[in-house]
Amino acid sequence: MPFYQYKCPICKNSYVYEAPIASGPPSTPPECSICEVRTLRNYQFFVKNSFREHYNAATGTYVNNRTQLLDDLKKASDDASEYTGMTHDFQPREWGDLKPDSYDEFLDAKASGE
Repeated sequence: MPFYQYKCPICKNSYVYEAPIASGPPSTPPECSICEVRTLRNYQFFVKNSFREHYNAATGTYVNNRTQLLDDLKKASDDASEYTGMTHDFQPREWGDLKPDSYDEFLDAKASGE
């Protein structure tokens, strides 16, 4: 059965109602038990994150999904740790997480002796 979530616009209290698919959501939104104001329907959508198949140079393999990427990075970390004798922990990076000036900041910190 689907869940229908409503939220009070005043006190922000949430309510969840379960109803059969055939009946659908309530025809009129329920009232808040605290404020006695008509609640608003809270729509939630779950979108599958697209992950296109691509060649990952760090692992030397083609990856189809995030789980496979994480597994390949873990294996590459273990292989590099065994080969060098130093601990490695390869992690995926998102482009949005990277700052374009981080290398310049590193050079400035190194020059100032920090």
